[in-house]
Amino acid sequence: MARNFTNRNVCKNFSKTVNTSSFVELNGNTGTSKGAGSTGEECSQVTISHSLANGVLILDRWDAAGTDNCMFVPPNIPVTIRGITNVDDLSAKSNTNGVIYYRTEFYDGIVLTG
Repeated sequence: MARNFTNRNVCKNFSKTVNTSSFVELNGNTGTSKGAGSTGEECSQVTISHSLANGVLILDRWDAAGTDNCMFVPPNIPVTIRGITNVDDLSAKSNTNGVIYYRTEFYDGIVLTG
């Protein structure tokens, strides 16, 4: 008997220029942000990597300016953040201007049927 299978593991790769002055929203759109009414990119986890010498701060809110909820991502060490619903839930800032790379994914090993 055949089972219905929905493969939600549609992964997409993006890059974003980050700077030292403010947090920038990670999104799957070109030049838009949630604040401007965009829809972002649906996912349940994001893998972030970069080679910026001073690391990157990741904030779990797209519209906040403080660093109280930040997570530090060191250079050349990919970090996966789980438990989100959209990549635009995250923002990034660095101590040096440069580019970060991120991949939107659904949780490893999830199989949805129906």
